[in-house]
Amino acid sequence: LNYKIMSSQMYRIVILAAILSISYSSNSRNPQCTWTDPESKTVFNFYELQLRAGGQINYYEVDDTDADDNQDLYNYYFNLCAPVIQSPDDICRKSSTYYSYCNSIDFDGNCEKNTETDQYKKTNITGLAYAYQLKIKGHNGTTIPEDQRVCYPLASDKTDGSNMEISLFDQLDPTQGIRIKYLNGAWGGAPGGICKTNRELTVILKCENDPNSIPRSVNVEEIGPCEYEIQVNTIYGCPSGCGTYANSLCGGEGLCGYDFGSNVSRCFCYWGWKGSSCERKDETSFWFPVEAISENINVADKDGYAKSFRVEMPFENALSGVIEQKSINVTYDLTDAHNKESVYHINDTADKVSDYQFYFNIGGTVDNTVKHLPDACKNVLRPCLTNHDNCKAQMNNGTFYYDPEATGYAYRFTNNSKTNTTDECILLGTNLNQSWTLYDPIDNPAHGVTLRYTNGSYDSGTSSGEKVVNCGFTLNLICPDTRIDFFEPKTGHIYDDQSEVKYDVDCHYTASYETAFACPYNCQTKVLVSGHSSNEFAVCGGRGMCVADPGVGHVRCICDEKYYERDCSKEIIPAGAPTSTPSEDHSDTGFNVAIAIISILLIGFVVAVVYLYMRNKTLEKYAVPILDEAEQIEPRVPDYSDSDDDHQHFHNRPKIGSGGGKNEMVTVSTNLGSNNNSGGKKKFSGFGIKLGGKKKKTKGRGKNKYSAQLYDDDDDDDDDEDGTNGPSGYLVANEDDDESDSDSDE
Repeated sequence: LNYKIMSSQMYRIVILAAILSISYSSNSRNPQCTWTDPESKTVFNFYELQLRAGGQINYYEVDDTDADDNQDLYNYYFNLCAPVIQSPDDICRKSSTYYSYCNSIDFDGNCEKNTETDQYKKTNITGLAYAYQLKIKGHNGTTIPEDQRVCYPLASDKTDGSNMEISLFDQLDPTQGIRIKYLNGAWGGAPGGICKTNRELTVILKCENDPNSIPRSVNVEEIGPCEYEIQVNTIYGCPSGCGTYANSLCGGEGLCGYDFGSNVSRCFCYWGWKGSSCERKDETSFWFPVEAISENINVADKDGYAKSFRVEMPFENALSGVIEQKSINVTYDLTDAHNKESVYHINDTADKVSDYQFYFNIGGTVDNTVKHLPDACKNVLRPCLTNHDNCKAQMNNGTFYYDPEATGYAYRFTNNSKTNTTDECILLGTNLNQSWTLYDPIDNPAHGVTLRYTNGSYDSGTSSGEKVVNCGFTLNLICPDTRIDFFEPKTGHIYDDQSEVKYDVDCHYTASYETAFACPYNCQTKVLVSGHSSNEFAVCGGRGMCVADPGVGHVRCICDEKYYERDCSKEIIPAGAPTSTPSEDHSDTGFNVAIAIISILLIGFVVAVVYLYMRNKTLEKYAVPILDEAEQIEPRVPDYSDSDDDHQHFHNRPKIGSGGGKNEMVTVSTNLGSNNNSGGKKKFSGFGIKLGGKKKKTKGRGKNKYSAQLYDDDDDDDDDEDGTNGPSGYLVANEDDDESDSDSDE
């Protein structure tokens, strides 16, 4: 083995391993594109949405579809978990117009100064930012000349993740999606500015079964001064525990949810399917769940508080493989959700601009005679039921205000105590539109229902000519995927500071409210646990999801892994107990485990290569150098046979040591066979090894006997003709010695 060549090869292997490690690291996923909720341990991975250099687009571009006619039109440009690849406009990075963000803002909203330098504590944004806001049109729709365009960074140019915050979209349901907030955009508190904060952009990735990327046009909301929000419905907003199959969330044969029994996000599969992505047919336990109530309730007897829907859903039969259109009856009953003496109150904490508060009732009107509403809501504008000119004239002469008493469904109240002005209240509906709609008609028709209140106060600001605008209110009643308990509505004030209200257009608002009473009647269950009151309700007993299952053709509960039965009331204790959900093949950390294994293998490979290299370097110290081809000598091995030419071979044997000394002959005698067969002995003698001097040593014990004899290397008379000299002679002499040794032993 040529160790110089081996060393060169080792160097090459180490270099190759290093290149592989660097290549793997460079292609590994951006850690900013993954996030784990610290409380629920739910993992999100949105790496596929990140734009990278060399791609077809340099940034996501979004038009604001919700801009008012009297507002300037802005376009929004951003990337996910990385800066944009290229600036959307030259004005965004001109050195003369570099924007900066404030590092320290005082209580009054002013950027603080450094006392030593008298300079504001600001940092310039000179590199590419994560997001930009570019004004390209004025409020009248005219295009702004390029030299007059305005571009604001909505995040800093930091790339270490310090300018990005991630949180859950819904704190009660970890599978609904995430909020990605970009921080430290351009300072908005400059002289004449109204923000008194750094600009920000929040991108919501809402978990939906939609594999498409960021849409071109969405609704951009200004939820606070210089704080903007964009919502994108995408499959990449879903947790990693809910697998995808055939480019569809949960294979299209289930729903993504959080298993509060096992504390993992996973796919809740329809009947007949199983697997981490509901990709495998369940052919082993085809039990058929019965409907909670076999007959639909009589909707006609519910006085407008109940409604049934018949929904067509595509479903692949797990037995036949045929895709069928399955009809499902979904019935909502809001009778228990309505209390005519109740009023729900949402303090819209997300809207930091207007500070609006909303009052409404579910499925019925708010009776302001029981003093649950602010006094300002007893004197509101009427709805305009004629024409714009007539209603405006009545409003101007003061005859268009009235007390709605118990005829109003919803109100918007503004407390102007901070501005020392009169409180304001607007009526948001005097009529309940009987055309209820499903909140989620595509993925899960059992997820809730939407009500619309119309004919609220007349809005003279947006009305013109033949156009008459009355304020309105849309209420999304959502059947929750959480496992919390809900009480029957009590008489009086029911306050909620968690929900948000969004402004749509033309004095119309939308609120979402979660309650177990918004679920189909099949999934509403009383909490029958010790210590709970009799008026507490939960969804599927607080142990499952309410799902419109096309596999069975009706609404049912799909239970958490530890529970079963149609209302999830029984706990699985022994192995093999019946269960309505798969108990295998799901993990929130599958991707992370795969990455860890690959990393360990690469590290192990590099360590092994380094170890072998160091080991061979150590052996190289003791290695005999290989002679060049010209220096190599072919060794000669004498043939000491008993042929007639033995004396010649023996005479020409290679000499070891100096030629004038005496050599020691080592004779090895080995007994083969049993003790009873003395003729089985075979004796072998070796050739001499030169030691110098005269020496004789004999050992005659045991079956193997060794003897050392001296011979004179100077004796040239090695005649083997009589068998007394040469190798044959030594064999004979050794045989005699062996026999004498044996006799002496006896």
